[in-house]
Amino acid sequence: MNLKIASGIISDGLKKVEKVVNWKHNIPIFQGVYMECTPNGITLIGSDSDESLRYHIPVDGENVDVVTPGKILLPKQAVELIKKLKGEIVLEREEHILVIKYGKKSQFSFVTSNVEEYPKLPEINFDGPSLILKGTEFSNVIRKTAFAAAENDIRPILMGLNIIANSNELIAVATNSHRLGRVILKKGTDKEKQVVIPAKVLEKHLKIFDLEKDVNVYFGSKNQVVFKNGSLVLYVRMLEGNYPSTERLIPTEFLTEITLNRLELLETLDRIGGLSDDGKTGVVKLQIRSGVAELSTNHSQIGKGIEILELQEISGDNEFSISFASKYMMDALKSIDDDYICFKYTGNLRPFLVTPSSGSPEIEETQLILPVRERDV
Repeated sequence: MNLKIASGIISDGLKKVEKVVNWKHNIPIFQGVYMECTPNGITLIGSDSDESLRYHIPVDGENVDVVTPGKILLPKQAVELIKKLKGEIVLEREEHILVIKYGKKSQFSFVTSNVEEYPKLPEINFDGPSLILKGTEFSNVIRKTAFAAAENDIRPILMGLNIIANSNELIAVATNSHRLGRVILKKGTDKEKQVVIPAKVLEKHLKIFDLEKDVNVYFGSKNQVVFKNGSLVLYVRMLEGNYPSTERLIPTEFLTEITLNRLELLETLDRIGGLSDDGKTGVVKLQIRSGVAELSTNHSQIGKGIEILELQEISGDNEFSISFASKYMMDALKSIDDDYICFKYTGNLRPFLVTPSSGSPEIEETQLILPVRERDV
């Protein structure tokens, strides 16, 4: 193997795929980045067996030139070195030794593992995606739902994002049993499918996707879902088990609906949330009366805080109170893009909904939060 390449080009690819590499993985073959060079281009793969990232760099005859095809496993030290280099570099394989040359006479060599032991990725027919999403649609599905998934493995299935695709729509739901985020995208597929994907994996990798390009989704593999975005391909192992039915949890009738300025409410919660008895979740009490919203909280050894917000609109009962975790509410508000939100109240110990005030014909989004028992503030 012999490769000449501009350091910046290969560094960009390595920075993407190394995000899934566990340099201390208990299986040694996963402690590196797979690189294969062909006359058509360079393929970089990072994997931890549950998730894999593949990135393709085409040969252009100027910045990328494959002199001799071949493949090798790049160890961590080689990856870190390449990211620090400037200008053109040469990578050569001599049996199990990787040689990196740059500048006039600079040279490093690294012992590598047997690349033949690296597992092959599932075969995917990239000509026939199950679903094509705009980059912004893909982003909305993840950032408006995944944060609501469970963060521990008491119920492992709740650490996933449940995706249901049918001929009319794509439904994505995440919940930790105390809150729920749901998005319904008005985009169907002729390949009906239900999959549960680790939510944190999607959140993590969203940052490296090019949202100006489409995301092609492939449901063909038995235990993996594949997302293709330009030259980047993400393979994610599905979670096993049956995701609980959540449709019945979402109320459809409400005692009161109020409209509030989203940013004002978010800033208010940020100021007073830290004064609660529970510094982790920050329990806040919302009381509606006399046409205003009063938010209050306290800490037995610090003090209490009260803030007043003007209501934009109210319909139904004009007086009620409810307590909730400020963190859950703030997360929900951050996921919404509208200037105003609708707070839909069903009872002081029943779930309430937070939705965009204006809505959209292309996407329906719902945030559900369970209240906590009220306390004196």
